[in-house]
Amino acid sequence: MRLIVAFFFILIFLTSWTQPAGTDYTQYVNPFIGTKKMGHTFPGVVIFYRMMQLGSELDIVFVKGLQPVATAEIKFTSSPSPEKGMVNCIEDLKTKKNFIITPLSDDYLAKENIRVCNLPVFLEKYLHEI
Repeated sequence: MRLIVAFFFILIFLTSWTQPAGTDYTQYVNPFIGTKKMGHTFPGVVIFYRMMQLGSELDIVFVKGLQPVATAEIKFTSSPSPEKGMVNCIEDLKTKKNFIITPLSDDYLAKENIRVCNLPVFLEKYLHEI
């Protein structure tokens, strides 16, 4: 057993000498990967192997000029519902057309101005109206 432990210590010692001194690895790091191009990383709370962002957030905002006209949230679920962050964004942006797009859902209103539909229905029926 002592021989195995000694072997690992020697192995660790030798591998620590293989890196040249002064190597700058920061040139390989892109701090904007996984962010919204502004440096935000949203570490939040980790639940069931997923990250959560606490606050308002939307996946897509459709604009004409500088005016937001519609929003979309992409969800991979069979029973989508508008979350508080989405509703807050819609209230702030004052958009009339808002969508939750899923792979297999029917076309229906989840709330007064939030429609749930699947991607083919969205592309064929609603995208040209935006």
